[in-house]
Amino acid sequence: MSDMPLYEYKCEDCQHKWEEFWSSFREAEELEPMLKCPKCQSSIVNRLLGAPMTNFRGEGWTARNPNRNYDSSQGLRDHAKSLKEEANQLKSNDLFNTPKPKDLG
Repeated sequence: MSDMPLYEYKCEDCQHKWEEFWSSFREAEELEPMLKCPKCQSSIVNRLLGAPMTNFRGEGWTARNPNRNYDSSQGLRDHAKSLKEEANQLKSNDLFNTPKPKDLG
């Protein structure tokens, strides 16, 4: 897919929401100030904030490699388990129970 921006807009008068495809970012910048609501023709419209489009490339992404058996939540579970093990090891090494220095006064 080329760089065709897709923006979501909301009319402040009638609260209508819609999406607009632009052929380029430059076109969006130039024509957006003239945009009108398709429902009520109001010119009081705002671009809404949305999540950016991403395209992951390379080996291992399930969208690009659907035949691979991969459970993304398994990686999170493994990470959480290693963090718990590390915390338990730190506790057993008495790092949290070190004696405090005696008052010098």
